[in-house]
Amino acid sequence: MRRHLLLLLVVAPMAALLPAQAGTFTTSGVGCPAPAPPQLSVTNLPTLGGTTTITVNGLPLDAVLPIAWIGGATTSASLSGIGATGCFQMIGNIIKSINVNTSTGGGTAALALPVSSAFVGATFYVQAAALSPSSNSFGLTVSDRGSLTIGSGVTPSVLPYGGAVVDGVSGITPVITISRTSGEVPCVVQATAAASSATWTDPTTGVAGPLPNPYDQIHYTWDFGDGAATEVLMHPVSGMTVDADRHQTGPQATFIYRRPGTYTARLTASIKDQFGVVTQATTGVIITVSDFGGQTRYFDPVNGSDLNDGLSSATPMQSWAAYSGWVTGGDHRRALLKRGTTLVQTGGFSNDCSHTRVEPYGAGAPPTIQASAGFTGAMVAATSAQFFEDQLYSGVRFLGMGYAERVVLVVGQASPAAWDLVFMHCTFQNSQPNGLNLVTMTGDHLSRLTFWDCEFDHGDAGGHALYSFMNGVTQPAEYLSVVGGSITGGGNSAGYDHHIYSSGWRNYDLFRWVDFGPSVSKNFCINMNCAANGQDTDFMLIDGCDVTGCTNGIDASNGQNNPALGQFNHFIIQNTAVHHCGAMQGYGLMGYAVNRYVVRDSFFYANPRSDLRISDPGVNYQVYRSTFWRSEGGLSTSGVRLRSGQSGYFVDNIFENASNPGHSQRVIDIGSTEASNYTFAGNQYWSPYLYSSGQVRPFKDRDSSQHLTMGQWLALFPGDGPYADPGFVNPASGVF
Repeated sequence: MRRHLLLLLVVAPMAALLPAQAGTFTTSGVGCPAPAPPQLSVTNLPTLGGTTTITVNGLPLDAVLPIAWIGGATTSASLSGIGATGCFQMIGNIIKSINVNTSTGGGTAALALPVSSAFVGATFYVQAAALSPSSNSFGLTVSDRGSLTIGSGVTPSVLPYGGAVVDGVSGITPVITISRTSGEVPCVVQATAAASSATWTDPTTGVAGPLPNPYDQIHYTWDFGDGAATEVLMHPVSGMTVDADRHQTGPQATFIYRRPGTYTARLTASIKDQFGVVTQATTGVIITVSDFGGQTRYFDPVNGSDLNDGLSSATPMQSWAAYSGWVTGGDHRRALLKRGTTLVQTGGFSNDCSHTRVEPYGAGAPPTIQASAGFTGAMVAATSAQFFEDQLYSGVRFLGMGYAERVVLVVGQASPAAWDLVFMHCTFQNSQPNGLNLVTMTGDHLSRLTFWDCEFDHGDAGGHALYSFMNGVTQPAEYLSVVGGSITGGGNSAGYDHHIYSSGWRNYDLFRWVDFGPSVSKNFCINMNCAANGQDTDFMLIDGCDVTGCTNGIDASNGQNNPALGQFNHFIIQNTAVHHCGAMQGYGLMGYAVNRYVVRDSFFYANPRSDLRISDPGVNYQVYRSTFWRSEGGLSTSGVRLRSGQSGYFVDNIFENASNPGHSQRVIDIGSTEASNYTFAGNQYWSPYLYSSGQVRPFKDRDSSQHLTMGQWLALFPGDGPYADPGFVNPASGVF
């Protein structure tokens, strides 16, 4: 006999993202009837995005209509008063139900869990019950109480396919272009697959040639060959832990080698056709990492002395003058700062030396460098008065205290160049009255910069958290990587200040796994600009970022709305959430001067205005496997606004506009006379409150200013649809 078990679910909300943790399941209390009441167990511990199987064991043989309560609170309410002697209801706040298949004596429930990182650490409770005439006069049996806490989980070793679906590919040639193939620990390498290619036969014309856009059409996975699992970060969208050695996907990647050795970094390129047939190839490059070969000095601001030689932790030096003089006094120098101490910065720090290392030693909290009351300027100034390379600052808290104007200033002169500047596991913090940009990068001949798992706390200071303006005329600025970490606070102009303002980088920008948070008053989380000097910008990847906290999400333009002055040719956003943009404007993605704009496997929700609003008439959209949900009333904008002259490919997305009646509930605006410029296929649409003349009309024809029904839309795009409720759980919180 088969029965259905009903589960009711409520999850307690979490205010903030918690550290990586495992899911747990425990039981408490005793069910009824004695001596053998039903008992609960699980076969999979609860993790974000996973499925937990709840098992009810020991139901009486006469049990019928079994259910299970799941709630967000505990209680202990006796049910003896209704005749269920010895039974207790042990959970409360029951709000949702799901059906579960059962069999004689028990049952199981496959419970799908949310993917939003907001639910890491959330606890919910379960208790089963069934009608059982033999159990007591009321005829009720109940189980013990189960407690389930959602863990972050770990990204699986086999990553989902992230490329486009393309027919006609017969071969792939993956190519790794890398910033360097040797260095000293810690050694940062920045890699791109931009030179990869594929042979392809156009299914429409039968003409053979190169695949037109391998940078975004091919699925790329990276394995840097370390295997030590030392570079484990948190994915701010999924809440899962990710290992940078093997969990980076897409055409850009950055990695840190912390141990000497010879490594093989591998790139696997795959492409899948409509039948699921995969064409794949792998290549590799050898990377040689040696131990640090320079001199080392130890510094302890509390118990050190400048009379010491600083050659060991037993004889550390002490003062700011000793520290800054040592680090900036020559090449191949390493300074080790004692953990749990604060070094007060009383003077400038201008470093144009190569092979610099500043790192912590000992146990405890990260060491702090703190600006003094009389200090002005930048706390760390890396300026290329002479050629320098390979400066690395690791595990240090830089506190501007409102005295420093900037925490970091990097200037690349027209000549010579500056390469391989790295900040890893650092904190940059500043505030008013003097605080401006936390980090400023400017000039020419400046390339290969990395911010790895850094915290940008802008406080109430004005300006940008991370600002760059590269001229890039005589020497293109290449390889800017921001991987992991968080950016919060700052800004005193909602029109001009941004979390990240990146202008003039020519190639290979990467923003991966960055957790953006609330600002005082900022425009965009990421504002990407061409240099507007006639040079195009190529190969930009935003991956796995949680984009929120500013008036708008992401912008890509050249500041002049003129593609002739420079444009973005390949711009990818993947595995990213853009949500809760501010009420002043509230756009998800904006821009101008973008040639090819790829959005895939991403989430857009609770943005007051359009999620996609690119004004450039020449843009080509590639949007697939993404989710768009909005519910803001009073703003007459569609979720996706397509302009005259644009083109695109929209496949396998979900679009829901859940705005209240009387407000804009359109899903897409398009000009019907330009329908041939687009492919819409396999998308799902839903606008539950939209009725016009008795019909649902979720689309707007820009040419006729008429709203279109689903039938009229399908006349334009026969392969699209369906129009159906996607059944989102709590989309306003990112739980789909």
